[in-house]
Amino acid sequence: MMIKLAVREGGPNPELNTNLANVIEQCRSKNMPKASIAGAISVEEKSKSSYQVYEVRGPGGSSLLVEVLSDNMKRPLQEIRRLLNKYGGVLADGALHNFEKKGLSWRHQGPSW
Repeated sequence: MMIKLAVREGGPNPELNTNLANVIEQCRSKNMPKASIAGAISVEEKSKSSYQVYEVRGPGGSSLLVEVLSDNMKRPLQEIRRLLNKYGGVLADGALHNFEKKGLSWRHQGPSW
């Protein structure tokens, strides 16, 4: 999935996509076969998977960003809603402005207590 996300964000060429180059290096360090890496890259080029960020108000008023990469966006949305109902959260707008994307992950910009 990390290969798919890297290809989606920056393209299939590791020389031009540093994120993909880093993910490939991680795969090689874990002895993943080159054929599997190449297959994941080529499949993602042809794939119709989509990437979505959901803004969530969690228990206690916490703000969450949920990143989803899936070929079927109905399944993850249903699962997120089920978990939110179970633990007292809701889908909401307005959480995204509290975060800023830096490097590989989101960083909270709100007040630090």
